[in-house]
Amino acid sequence: MSEVRGARSSRRPIFTRIRSVLTSTRFSEEHLVMAAALMATLLILLYAFGALETKGEVWRATFGGPGFDVGSSVLEKAGGLVVAGRTNSFGAGEYDGWLIATDSKGRELWNRTIGGPGDDEATAIVAARGGGYAIAGGTGSFGAGGSDGWLVRTDHQGREVWNRTFGGPGDDWAYSLQETGDGYVILGETDSFGAGGRDLWLLKADHQGREVWNRTFGGTGDDGGRSIKRTADGFIIAGFTESRGAGGKDLWLLKADPNGSEVWNVTFGGSKDDIGEAVIERAGGGYVVAGGASVPPEGGLGDAWLIITDDQGSPLRGKIFSVGDSGRDLATTVAATADGGYIVGGWSSAGGLYSWLLKTDGAGEKEWDFTIPDSGREEGSSLLVAEDGGYVTCGWTISSGNPDMILVKVKR
Repeated sequence: MSEVRGARSSRRPIFTRIRSVLTSTRFSEEHLVMAAALMATLLILLYAFGALETKGEVWRATFGGPGFDVGSSVLEKAGGLVVAGRTNSFGAGEYDGWLIATDSKGRELWNRTIGGPGDDEATAIVAARGGGYAIAGGTGSFGAGGSDGWLVRTDHQGREVWNRTFGGPGDDWAYSLQETGDGYVILGETDSFGAGGRDLWLLKADHQGREVWNRTFGGTGDDGGRSIKRTADGFIIAGFTESRGAGGKDLWLLKADPNGSEVWNVTFGGSKDDIGEAVIERAGGGYVVAGGASVPPEGGLGDAWLIITDDQGSPLRGKIFSVGDSGRDLATTVAATADGGYIVGGWSSAGGLYSWLLKTDGAGEKEWDFTIPDSGREEGSSLLVAEDGGYVTCGWTISSGNPDMILVKVKR
């Protein structure tokens, strides 16, 4: 106890000297407090106007339990984000569709599971007309066959309003969704309908989820759709085809009119398997496609592709990216940025497993990349450009041992 008293008494002269210095320089404690307050105000103003913005990773959040949990599609809403995916840590069955809402820092506000006793998944989410959300995916719990295309409408808290299934006796699945003003258009794959094998499947529903029309595209091989975007004169679709092209599976770009009828289609690829995972419309006309290309003779190794086309699908330029060392790279999503360039999301197995973001200029030339170790991503809209200019991406991570949903905000 005497040692403690001695330590305290030894500090008293220091405080006395500090006080005497303040007094001798006529700089009172009140002045010191005022200066600190002014400094804090200045820091707040600098942050508000972007002078002190965080660069690189702004925040990271993970969600999950003992099973496999993944985020497939992320949507920005007022004050935060909503992520759609799947979980087998929670819910009613094997896998359930999963919705998580967060604030602007990735902190959970609520989460909901949707599904039954089978395998169910939410692959895409959009804001619904009148409020709430519309989710597309696949269900093995409901419907006519092995698995069916699935459209679910929720309120703004993620509570189910209605759900609809589409399909036949085979396996059918939805991967991409767009709100059309008078309903929804859904893109996926079907082996219940079409010409043979699996066919690319395009389906229109009204605002109550009732089918208006459905179309199939393909041939005797396996064909599928991964991404659809609404355009002024119809829809642009990216996917793959085994029925056309150079061999194996080829990246497939297809234009449809507002009624889902084909206008044109083009393929890109070689003798192995190539795929289109995402497509957007290009400012000034044309399209930008993200995907992957195999490298002969192995087929399992390849690079990420970014292809820029004119409004008829003819390539203007193509870029091949490999993020990291030798390995497989696949671009799964792409979005336009305010500076006229593009942000591309993908994953790589180069020297380990990780997901990545890659920024390009308008010609597709790489400007920078950012990697997230021990993580991956799914097909779909797993990337958005936030209102503040940052980038938000979702997928899964094994950093904690179990695969958990991951949500990351990056700013450069």
